[in-house]
Amino acid sequence: TQQSQRSLLVSPEVLSQIATTVNPDGVVATVATTAFALPPPRLFRLGLLLERLQDPGNLGTILRTAVATEVEGLWLSQDSVDWQNPKVLRASAGACLQLVPQTVTDLKTVIQSYQGQGFQVIATLPQATKTYWEIDFRRPTLLLFGNEGQGLSPELIALTDEQIAIPQAQTVESLNVAVAVALLLYEAQRQRQFK
Repeated sequence: TQQSQRSLLVSPEVLSQIATTVNPDGVVATVATTAFALPPPRLFRLGLLLERLQDPGNLGTILRTAVATEVEGLWLSQDSVDWQNPKVLRASAGACLQLVPQTVTDLKTVIQSYQGQGFQVIATLPQATKTYWEIDFRRPTLLLFGNEGQGLSPELIALTDEQIAIPQAQTVESLNVAVAVALLLYEAQRQRQFK
């Protein structure tokens, strides 16, 4: 409380009204997001681009995994869930303050900009013939993931350099997007750390 601009002690009844959880921890804080709104680094090795992601739990989990695997840039389409949603913040366990997502109106421009810098742009598609184990993630890479139900738009798929699959049993239609992201990010980390 000594570093805050203002602090208030409230009753349990008031706390239960302003907290977004059933059993609040006893502290509620507000932070200006402009304090964290730094642009992603111009040069990096691994970035994520998420199109039309809707589930706040998925986004929070992706953010947490991205920080754990040292992703350096993350972009969201404007029609994705707001990264400041309380459920995203909880699921990210603070990771969204270490890797602040950039919400953009034109994902194509972001992709083309990094392709122009030599990045490989990769998307997962169930019908792809190459697996994610066959990709060299030591190269600068931008990974694309789409909506939980519909995947990536055809416009973004058309911009990719590689389309890869995550092998799975035929009885499973698809993986949760946060799980798919985690698989690729940890494979990228493995390759970069154990060359």
